Formats: sequence, structure tokens, C-alpha cells
Amino acid sequence: IIACGALSGFHSIVASGTSSKQLDNELSGLLVGYGGMFTEGFLSTIVVLSIAAFGMTVLKEAGADMTKLASPALIGKYGAGIIKSTVKEVGIFTNSFGKLVNVIGIPEKLGVTFGGLWVSAFILTTLDTSNRLARFAWGEIWEPVKKTSEGFYKFIANKWVGSIIAAGLGMLIVWGGTLGALWPGFAGANQMLASIAMITAAVWVRNVQKAKKVWQYAVLIPALFLWVTVTVALIWYLFVAVPAIKAATTKYPVAIFTIIMIILNFILIGDFLGAFRKGPKPEAEVK
Repeated sequence: IIACGALSGFHSIVASGTSSKQLDNELSGLLVGYGGMFTEGFLSTIVVLSIAAFGMTVLKEAGADMTKLASPALIGKYGAGIIKSTVKEVGIFTNSFGKLVNVIGIPEKLGVTFGGLWVSAFILTTLDTSNRLARFAWGEIWEPVKKTSEGFYKFIANKWVGSIIAAGLGMLIVWGGTLGALWPGFAGANQMLASIAMITAAVWVRNVQKAKKVWQYAVLIPALFLWVTVTVALIWYLFVAVPAIKAATTKYPVAIFTIIMIILNFILIGDFLGAFRKGPKPEAEVK
């Protein structure tokens, strides 16, 4: 379970494109942002507790040897197989939520139904948002050819074309069986986006807000820490996790995907350092 509201590139993109347009006052972002982070952390805690309780219940009903569950390694090898044979992945949460709320007197079937509705709504809204953001990004990729090939740009950046391409790539990944291998890499991509948001904020605090140095470093230090963490994680993933993938049809696309992210990450930090060192423009030049 990842409570990524605390630090998430995906959330930062959504916030910049949608949440910012829904706030009456910029200062409201503090309450909304922190409230969202706190709520998501609370939600993830509920999910962990409900799934844990459900897992233990299923294992007991299946007559599992509970002594084998003392080791985390045995939980994965021994317990997970029993649970997965009982219900599918989504069903694990919905059934566990039903059992959890049944403790406080809510009928289990009602809890399962509500849990299913909860998951469905979350999946649908997430897919809708991610597909829309992918369409925006796809259109921005072709911005350089806008002046030289306006007709081609209008076609390739069309909202329907961009949406179909974004959705098609997602379905190709799922149906191709590479989702399981790419999913760990998503964490690196997500946190890389978060580092983009952080270093962008650092440049804004220095060059636009022209804050005192103490506040500049208050943003700069976490931004650089995050960038280093993400970069090390991506390199580790490329040289340790990717070679362990057995299927060549999965291994090489994932490796290429990770290499591209690492290259972009270094280009990103180079641009950031250049902009940060340059500092704000003189007042006369701005006028």
C-alpha cells in the first residue's frame, strides 16, 4: 500500500492542472493539500488493517497452519497462495472491507457492495485523469513542430487522437503482460515527477518570489534530496531488478523505459541547476 499523497508526482500534476483552478484563494492550497495527504494516509491505514484482518480470517477458515505465518517470507509463499485461491485481487479488498465494517454492526454484504463501489469509483476517476494528463503531455511533445508543420500538429495533437493513443498504450501494456514488471518502475517515474515539482518550486521561490536564502534552501535541500533518492532508486532498479526479469519480451522494454527515465532525470537536474544559479532577472531587464 502506498499513501503517495505525501509525495507524489502524479498528484502534483493533477494539482497543477485541476486543483489550482478550483481554489478561491491560493492559501487554501495549504489546507486542501495537507488535508488530502492526511486523508489518503488514513485511507491507506484502513486498507492495510482490513486486508490484514481478512487475510487472517481466510487462513483460519482454510485450516492453515498459523505457525507458518510467523515469518514474513512464509506469509508470501504460504499464506498468499491460500488467499488468492479464495478471491481475486480486487475481491480481497472488498471482502476484507465487508468483514471490517461487520465488526461495528454493518451487514457484511452491504460492506462488500460499498467496498466494490469505492474501488470502482477510484479506478474510473484515476483512469480518466491519467488518460487526460497523458493526452496533454502527448500534445506538448509535438509543440516544436507546430510552426513548421501546422497541419500535422493539429492532427497529432488532436484531443481524440491523443486520447486514443494514450488509452491504446495503456491497454497494450496490460494485455501484453508487462504491467507487473513495469509497475515497480512506475514508482520511480512517479517520484521523478515529484522531484520535477520540487525543483520547479525551488526555482520559483528563488527567481520569482525572490525569497530570503533561508527559505530558498528550505525548498532546495528537500528537492535535491528527493532527486538523489529517485536517481539512485532508478539506477538500482536498472542494474538489480531488471536483470532478474526472465522474459526477454518484458526485460528489454522495461530496461529501455528505465534508461530513458534516467537520461531525462540528468537532463532535468542540469536545466534546474542552470536556472537556479542564474537567479532572478534584474529589475531593469524585467521592465
